[in-house]
Amino acid sequence: MKLQIFCGLHGVRIENIKKIFVLGLGFGDADLGYIKHLIYETQGISEDPESYLEQEEKAYLDSLDSDGIMHINMQYAFSHRERVMQKKPISFPEHERLDEMIKPYVEDPYQHVERDVQLRLEAAGVRRRFRKEQEERNQKIRREYLRMLNKRMHLGMLTPVEAFLEHDPKIPYDNSGTEWHISYYSEEDRKRIDAVMQSYGCENYTLHPDIAQCIETFKK
Repeated sequence: MKLQIFCGLHGVRIENIKKIFVLGLGFGDADLGYIKHLIYETQGISEDPESYLEQEEKAYLDSLDSDGIMHINMQYAFSHRERVMQKKPISFPEHERLDEMIKPYVEDPYQHVERDVQLRLEAAGVRRRFRKEQEERNQKIRREYLRMLNKRMHLGMLTPVEAFLEHDPKIPYDNSGTEWHISYYSEEDRKRIDAVMQSYGCENYTLHPDIAQCIETFKK
């Protein structure tokens, strides 16, 4: 959001960028969110973070109120040992017998599905809560963006028509043909970067064995 606002204030839409140069970035886990965002924005790809869920599973999550979502989030934390550490949950026989006794009387569908479905629901519930919290943060940033945009208009740096054109969602974007030029340091880096770009569906990219060569391409 901050990156898009910075570009917008300088008259640039990420959707319309034609060339992207990446210099000295390792494409590690911390970088992937930015890379994926830029690829999707410049190629017009809309990601559905719940594409792996069945319709019934989405409907179940839609039916939950805030308490239900919090319950799913708690279950996600309880499942850490099983999900991340790949170990069986710690067994508590008395509690397990009690669960089996009351299970037929519990209406919550979560209690009646296979374990792999429960794990998917837990992950999706956490993601929904995160997206909701992130959207609240984004709204604050949008308000700040509009304040800065309004200031530019008053200073004569931007006309009302230009402001309208800069962030009117109905205006079509030309988001095809973005070229990527990426420098890498080692053969291991090259393989990792290549795998990341392929996994995100980006094919229009060139890998350069050093930054200097990538910059030469930029100069041209």
